[in-house]
Amino acid sequence: MSIIRILIRPLIAFVFTTLMRIVMKIAAVALLAMLAFITISGLRENVFKADVAVVLGNEVYSDDSVAPNTEARLNRALDLYNGGYCKYIIVSGGIGVNGVDEATAMANYLTRNNVPMEQIILDKTGKNTAGTALATATLMEANNFQSAIIVTEFFHIPRTFLAFKRAGIDNIGTAYARYWSNSNFFYLSREVLAYSLYFLDATDLVKKARNFERRVLGY
Repeated sequence: MSIIRILIRPLIAFVFTTLMRIVMKIAAVALLAMLAFITISGLRENVFKADVAVVLGNEVYSDDSVAPNTEARLNRALDLYNGGYCKYIIVSGGIGVNGVDEATAMANYLTRNNVPMEQIILDKTGKNTAGTALATATLMEANNFQSAIIVTEFFHIPRTFLAFKRAGIDNIGTAYARYWSNSNFFYLSREVLAYSLYFLDATDLVKKARNFERRVLGY
């Protein structure tokens, strides 16, 4: 019996090592595929004449100014508005860690850039992507809007699109903010996990997405 064990142990170790290598290779291929999917999907805009553009909130400052990436999102929405691709702009955000109302700061930026306040709709409940999607669906129904264009950074677009779909919004366009920084590589990698969570969660999207975003993503 001891001889059999001695002979089997190397075989077991070989099989285990081989399986682990296969699993790691599959995981690496899956990761690369997800990175490619998120990047290509995010950079492939779908812009058309819609009822409203929806700008997802991000960092704003205590002096009512906005962070560079938030500014880039708003500028892309301005491009759409000035180009006649939308008549209204929804700015969605919660209260930042500094106590500043993101939606109000974003609306103020738009008004400083010649967008009339009556063309801006504030969503002050958009603390995360899922929350923005649900609030947008409600606002679109209330205003009889049939179509919307998502405006955020490219890596955030696929997950936002999925959240909007699951919130019941069907006619969705996409436009990415022209903002690039080294941190994009980190956020892109992080979206692999975030998008996977959204994709796999078909029945309890809002609860799990909100918990995940609050604890891990921070937006």
